[in-house]
Amino acid sequence: MQMHKFIVTFRCYLLIGFCGLFCAACHSEKREVFPAFYHWQTELDLSDFEKNYLQKTGVQKIYVKFFDVDKEGEEIIPKALIYGDSLAYLLREKTIVPTIFITNRTLKNISEAEISDLAQKMVAKITYLATSHQLLFSELQLDCDWTLTTKDAYFTLIHQIRQLLPATVKISATIRLHQIKFYDKTGVPPVDRGMLMYYNMGDLEDKATANSIIDNTIGSQYLQNARHYPLELDMALPIFAWGVLFRDGRMIRLINDLRGADLADTSRFEKSDPTHFAIKQSSYLKSYYLYAGDEIRLEKSEFKDLEEAAAILSPLVNTDQMNLVFYHLDSTNLATFSPDYLKKIVRIFENEK
Repeated sequence: MQMHKFIVTFRCYLLIGFCGLFCAACHSEKREVFPAFYHWQTELDLSDFEKNYLQKTGVQKIYVKFFDVDKEGEEIIPKALIYGDSLAYLLREKTIVPTIFITNRTLKNISEAEISDLAQKMVAKITYLATSHQLLFSELQLDCDWTLTTKDAYFTLIHQIRQLLPATVKISATIRLHQIKFYDKTGVPPVDRGMLMYYNMGDLEDKATANSIIDNTIGSQYLQNARHYPLELDMALPIFAWGVLFRDGRMIRLINDLRGADLADTSRFEKSDPTHFAIKQSSYLKSYYLYAGDEIRLEKSEFKDLEEAAAILSPLVNTDQMNLVFYHLDSTNLATFSPDYLKKIVRIFENEK
């Protein structure tokens, strides 16, 4: 009887131990996360600093904006076509994902015939740019902040583009926060994969807004449906900065890549706090003419913001393999975040599964 109890007890300990080891093994299994960058400038001319940065971060994929699609009057035209000496370098060293930005106004009041024509012209332009640079691509990304009034046109355009591309080419689409929170209304684009754009989430035009680029309190309010979104999602995080220019209490424009060092001249700028500046003397700043009395709110991503965002987003990832894309590839942005910083963000996503 005692021997029987001993055997039963021993078996229980073995079972508990096995379960513990199994759970530990499951917990230690990492998600595969592939760091990447967006390149959003018209000229693709990477500096040695940028090339070295890509090497240090282990980035193998670049989402390169090939061109914009916009509407001027009644005509839909391509704008800002990519050019530059570094395309050849990326072709040798990295995987390129052609990315096309489509303005929402392009899709308003567009007929089915115009959609078909647009799809053919887009694919022809993409094919021309790829062929002229000997680029073989396996993914095309479409970037459009569609709305309820343009949803049907956009989704039809995607269907048309898919029919014109080789079957080996996958299509991905950017997904804004409002499109993931209300996807039962905004719809899910007919693509193979989504890219959740976790930035530009505050009211840019409100003077009381602290940081419209990234605010995790606001961002987290849009994510309750993320885990159940019907598409596998990659993630895009911001590493950029800009200045929001106000005149007579109204937002006038954005000044890209504006940072505190650009406003250090105390004869021209009066600093009221770390992010707010008053213009004391009318003058040019980054090719924009500013008037005395104008105000600038500086906005940027900081490491603590990205770290918190990663902790919020990582449990919601609905795939075992994801691309983590930083927006965007530019020396002024990269200088703010060391490669080790970005690697730490990658590790947060890797370890949550």
